[in-house]
Amino acid sequence: MKQKIVFLFLTIFLLSACSNQTVRPSTNIEDSFNKNEHIAESETEMSSYQTQHYLQVNDQSFSIQYEKNPTATAFQNLLPLKLTMTDHNDNEKFADLPDVLTTNAQQVEQIQAGDVMLYGSQTLVVFYENFSTNYSYTRIGKIDNPTALRKLLRANDSAEILWLTEKE
Repeated sequence: MKQKIVFLFLTIFLLSACSNQTVRPSTNIEDSFNKNEHIAESETEMSSYQTQHYLQVNDQSFSIQYEKNPTATAFQNLLPLKLTMTDHNDNEKFADLPDVLTTNAQQVEQIQAGDVMLYGSQTLVVFYENFSTNYSYTRIGKIDNPTALRKLLRANDSAEILWLTEKE
């Protein structure tokens, strides 16, 4: 067994010595994704982050600015998407997504109206009130004009929200 490990290290050393590039293994999947994302961003920047995205609630459109992370990218790949979102605690609407998304949940401490986050790996949450929390979420984006959003979402126990890549 020890001979196999020594042989493996020698092989890696010799292969890296023959290369002009420095070989550095990634420590985790997200590091690898971020490196590839950086390359992909320069090639597809216009389609990923400069496209204006919208959501519609009761025929009223809101623009949304997405985070630059794997979860937000995966969510955008689901669009267009129509969700019936249910009220919870008179401060948020939530719905399960059709697919599980990559997560990087962090304790956010302070929620702001207009925040769009992922709870767990499949529950999309739109917040329409400001409050403190001990829960962990993965950030997806921020909806512009949270005051108008609050008025629409507060009015009913559920809301049908259409998530779009272009204004219709």
